[in-house]
Amino acid sequence: MTMLLDYIKNCNSKNLSALSAIYQAKGFTKYAIYSAIAYYITKNPKLGLIALNTNTAAVVGFNYIRFFNPTLYEIHKRNIKKNSQINEIIFQLGDILIHILPLCISINSRKDWYHKVSYRSTVALSIGSYIYQLAWAYHYANGINICKVYNIPEKHNNMTHSQWKRLWFMVFLSHNVTSIQKTIGLLTKS
Repeated sequence: MTMLLDYIKNCNSKNLSALSAIYQAKGFTKYAIYSAIAYYITKNPKLGLIALNTNTAAVVGFNYIRFFNPTLYEIHKRNIKKNSQINEIIFQLGDILIHILPLCISINSRKDWYHKVSYRSTVALSIGSYIYQLAWAYHYANGINICKVYNIPEKHNNMTHSQWKRLWFMVFLSHNVTSIQKTIGLLTKS
């Protein structure tokens, strides 16, 4: 989210590149957006699945904190608003533009690739996209507590290790929605 807000804030400067703002961000949403762009350029069905997985995970991860740990969410939101010098309306608009809109577009494109990706490939790519997000967390935050990525001081992190594990389980499920749907379809076909 900070990437879009930094872009909006810098619109009056010489650097008007949205891609530059996306590139400089550490958040996982950047990679979700990259996967969606890659799909729309190539129309590769497997990239469509990855785009859906990563954009679903970005929305689930962001909103998990919003609903299950409102204190941490408010700290994160306050930091973004302060660092980007924006108000609540711009913050919420940014959330819609970088989380909700790419997910809606990915869901809409599902009809174009769903039957073109085999069950085996769906499962492998879904697990792979989750491992990719987990690797991202370990690269930027040295673990599953990703407060460091979003510049939230550890003193403000009120989530336990168990709560972080629950968040990552939800992220795992979000990467595997299509796998779960195809599995249920196979089990109920007989």
